[in-house]
Order: sequence, then C-alpha cells, then structure tokens
Amino acid sequence: FDLIGSLIVMINLNLKLTLLCLCMIPIYFFISKKSSEQISESTMKVHETSAIFNGEIFEILNGIEDLKLLNIKNHYIKQISENLENVVKSVLKQSLNFIYFVQNIILASDLVTVLVLLLSGVLILENEITIGLYTSFSIYTTKILSITQSLGSLDIMIKPVCVTIERVKEFFSLDSENESNSKQLNSEIQSISFRDMYFRYKEDNEYVIESFNEDFIAGDKILLRGINGSGK
Repeated sequence: FDLIGSLIVMINLNLKLTLLCLCMIPIYFFISKKSSEQISESTMKVHETSAIFNGEIFEILNGIEDLKLLNIKNHYIKQISENLENVVKSVLKQSLNFIYFVQNIILASDLVTVLVLLLSGVLILENEITIGLYTSFSIYTTKILSITQSLGSLDIMIKPVCVTIERVKEFFSLDSENESNSKQLNSEIQSISFRDMYFRYKEDNEYVIESFNEDFIAGDKILLRGINGSGK
C-alpha cells in the first residue's frame, strides 16, 4: 500500500521523474534480491555448521567417560577442530556477503538518486518543476527504494525459516530405528559367519580388524580381548 500510494503522489508531482524511477526500480529490485539470496544462503550455512558443531559438543560431553575408556579423544578433538573451522568459515562468508549487500544497495540507491537529480536539474532549468517539488519527489523516491529493498530482501527472513520447517518435517517423517533396515526372519539363527572382514577408522591408515574369518555357532561362548580403542 505504501508503494502504490507513493507512486500515485509521484505521478501527480511529475510524470517524467516517475517514469525514470519506474525504469530504475526493476534494476534496484534485482540487485537487492541477488544480494539477499547470497546472505540467506550463507546464513543457512552458518545455522547448519553451528548445529553440527553444537551437536558434536553435546554428544562428547554426554559420553566423556566412554571416550576416556575407549582412548579415542584424539579422534574427536580432530573432528571438533574441523567442525569449528567450518563454523568460522561460514561466519566469515556471511559477514562478507552482508558487506557486499550493503555496498550494492548504497551503489544502486546512489545511482537512482543521481539520475533523478540530473533530470530534475534539467527540468528546473527549463522551469517545468520547482526546487520544492524536487525536494518532495526525493522524499517519495527514498520511500519507494526502501520498499523495493524490503521486497527484494524477503529471502533473508523467509528462507532460513522455510529450511527450519523442512528440517523439522524431515525429522518427524524419519522411520523408527527399530524398523528401518530390518528383515523378517522365518527361522532361528543357528550360526554367524564372517568372511574377509576389514575395519578401520576413516582417518587411520592401519586396520583395526584385518582379514577376519570366523564361524560362530549358536551356544558358543566368545571372548573378545584387546586394549581400549582396539575396535572390540
């Protein structure tokens, strides 16, 4: 309503200046929208990396005793460092995008102001408008640009909220851990066989379990022996 009302007043003040503004508004809107999209993407990245980092810290604090027993603190320290680095990078990128957004808006606003001033100067020299009319028109021009920027920047507010809603819906639509990847067995398990089984942590070069072959029969008593963190 502010946009329509301002345009009506501007048309009544001077049609030529209004047409000039109408030609510039799409460009101003495009610049605002593109810049705001970059900010919204970087903001979502900040939320995502921060959530991963906070979740990792929460998990480690809850299982601190297990980490000591399993002697895998170095693995988690490295993982925390990587997640923290991702958070810092995403925050820096968000800050840079915000700076670009502000500078782009200032540049586009100054361009519109200069063009309006140029045409107004010509019209004033030709006695088509007065300085007072130009002053009034400038006030409404600023209002129009402000409204256009708000419309172009809706992504900054709406997109992160939409992503949050999608994540919540995704969480509630997950299958139960007791049901996912499960198979119905028609008979009792009589034996379990391992053939050429290997295992290692992704950041380690050495295998914790290498070329493991064994048959376990129902009723067997098995002892797994090894030091803490050996992969039992």
